[in-house]
Amino acid sequence: SLFRTSSSGRWQAMPMLVVVTTVELTAAVCSIDSARAKLMQFPSLFLAFSSAAIAMFGIRSFFLVFMDVVEAFSFLRYFVAIFLIYLGANIIFVQSMNLPDAMLFIFVGAAVGAAVILPVLVQFALRKHSVEKP
Repeated sequence: SLFRTSSSGRWQAMPMLVVVTTVELTAAVCSIDSARAKLMQFPSLFLAFSSAAIAMFGIRSFFLVFMDVVEAFSFLRYFVAIFLIYLGANIIFVQSMNLPDAMLFIFVGAAVGAAVILPVLVQFALRKHSVEKP
């Protein structure tokens, strides 16, 4: 909840209000910037701004769903960290770091697959190890 009622009956803002407001403001700034970039690629003003607005309103829902998925698959957070490091390095070294799209697709698919399968294998190994102990 973003607000709560105090004992005197007044509404008080919860810390989550600051988080939600920050995420939405960041999304708004990024969507305006991306809409301007889309205008350079697509001639339709409606297409550029409507897709940015849909992305802006969907980012909070996506974040909540993604956090549940990360909690379900414990190794997925490491994949996300590695992928963000790769993206940052790709932005910094754009001239010298030029991987083909197929290679990046294979890397992402293998990493997500490993992040999903690895917790299952670890649980299987732990169960097998605990059963073998007398």
